[in-house]
Amino acid sequence: MKDNSQKISQKLQIKLRKIYELSQRGVEGEKENAQKMLNELLKKHNLSIDDIFPNAKYKKQKTQDKNSETRSPFFTYSAYCFYMEMELKRKLKEERIRQAKEKKRRREEEKRKLRERISVFISLLTIFVTVLVTTIIIYKY
Repeated sequence: MKDNSQKISQKLQIKLRKIYELSQRGVEGEKENAQKMLNELLKKHNLSIDDIFPNAKYKKQKTQDKNSETRSPFFTYSAYCFYMEMELKRKLKEERIRQAKEKKRRREEEKRKLRERISVFISLLTIFVTVLVTTIIIYKY
């Protein structure tokens, strides 16, 4: 393909790199879906893998041990960044859930206190009415 690396926006390049990483490291259906999405986006923008990684080797490199394979340091850092982003999203989600539970707990506590106050008020009102009625009856007769 022609040299499109200068034409790719940084946002698109980051997105494509993340999708590529997921297509390489994902589990089960994630890999296939990420690969399909990557292929569609590459085709849509008339790009190739070389355009996404203009300065890095994206192909697997053989090490001394023929059975083990490693990737360039770029992928290690890229995977780390992806992991950190996912971890941050997970923590934010957990924090939102914790805050929602805390808010619900406070609301329930306020409702309980209000019911308790209403109950005490009704009891006092009942006593007052009883005393009032008794007083009226006593003074009437």
